[in-house]
Amino acid sequence: MTNHIKLTFYSPFRMRQRIKKPFQYIVNSSRLMQEFYEENLCHIIPASEIRFELEK
Repeated sequence: MTNHIKLTFYSPFRMRQRIKKPFQYIVNSSRLMQEFYEENLCHIIPASEIRFELEK
């Protein structure tokens, strides 16, 4: 069974979106970066969406 998790960062404001878009790629680059984000940065830069894909 494999799980795929993707965090999405969105803001309706252009300047914030320009910061959040590259941050999204960095956080989703590896599972380790996602864990680091969840433990340390989730209160500073909140994710707007979490997507799960489960396979059997």
